[in-house]
Amino acid sequence: MSQRKVSPTGPDEQATILLKNDSDQMATVALSMHSKQPKRAMISCEKVFL
Repeated sequence: MSQRKVSPTGPDEQATILLKNDSDQMATVALSMHSKQPKRAMISCEKVFL
């Protein structure tokens, strides 16, 4: 499942993605290109391939 907000110039400016695997484990990915917070990314994984 995912949702997005498109900017007036075309590309996505906000997006949220909900992921779920066969074991019913879920993860959420959220991003915003227009927030006034520092732009940073953190990925925490255990036994996973990206």
